Amino acid sequence: MTAHVNCLVKRLQKGFTLLEVMLAMAVFSIAGIAILGTADTNARNLGYLESKIVANWVASNQLVEVTLDNTWPPKDNKKGKVELAGQEWLWQQKVLKTTDKDMRGIVMEVRLNEKETSALSSFLIAIAIFAVISMASFSIFETVLNSDTVTKERTDRINELQRGFLMIERDMLQIARRSIRLNGEAPQTGFLHTDHDSYSSSEQAIAFVRHGWTNPGLLLPRSDMQSVAYQLNDKLLERVHFNFVDAVLGEEPKVRPLISQVEKLDFEFYDGKKWQKTLQENTLPMAIAIELDTTDYGIIRRQFLVAGDGLQEKEVDRD
Repeated sequence: MTAHVNCLVKRLQKGFTLLEVMLAMAVFSIAGIAILGTADTNARNLGYLESKIVANWVASNQLVEVTLDNTWPPKDNKKGKVELAGQEWLWQQKVLKTTDKDMRGIVMEVRLNEKETSALSSFLIAIAIFAVISMASFSIFETVLNSDTVTKERTDRINELQRGFLMIERDMLQIARRSIRLNGEAPQTGFLHTDHDSYSSSEQAIAFVRHGWTNPGLLLPRSDMQSVAYQLNDKLLERVHFNFVDAVLGEEPKVRPLISQVEKLDFEFYDGKKWQKTLQENTLPMAIAIELDTTDYGIIRRQFLVAGDGLQEKEVDRD
């Protein structure tokens, strides 16, 4: 009986044979390749989505510049480059004739600079080499899990930026020629307010009144106009508004966080000739540019058309 137990213990102490280890590694490698392939696909899709969104921002900014340009008809095959979100982008506009001689169609093509593309290709090759090396260790699963977490964070981040800029664009396009009152005081001078004493406690802010605040059937006891402000508070871009276009004494504003990780917030105004930091009193610009200095994407600049004085005069001249 004792001899039989000793023999069994010796067999248990032998461990796996070389063939068993090789078979296990083969199964592990096949599973690892499949997992890495899924992670690589997700990363590529996310990179493509980010590039499409940023390229759309570049195209939108350039179309605003075309609208502000007094040259008619617009120049065909005009090219240029611009840096946005930490990357250099090349753009080219193509002008198309339409059935109406006073109208032109414009196609804006945007792509990454060739240097940026080469750098991206090198980065993907480096990832592939690293993946092959990583298959030799059990840390592959941890790597994939971390990659999935990073992908989700980047997806949420790009969605946050896109939602924030869509809301800003909606407000900018509906700016009204109306001043505001604060705490029952006299109306503020001008239609745009960028100093911290006029609206908010933040020095990096802009405030105005906008049209189009939905109120179906006037069911709510308020106007369809809304006083709005955008301010930077502790690295967070916030949208601030009141229930009434003229805030009464003691009324607390409604604050909605929009974009996080913002280090600096700047505004520029196009007066019909050039972009500038300040604006003449009691006037509206033709366009407003908002520039965010973010911790992850660098500087992001968006330009929005406004129904300003210069734009209205330009339309009259064309007519």
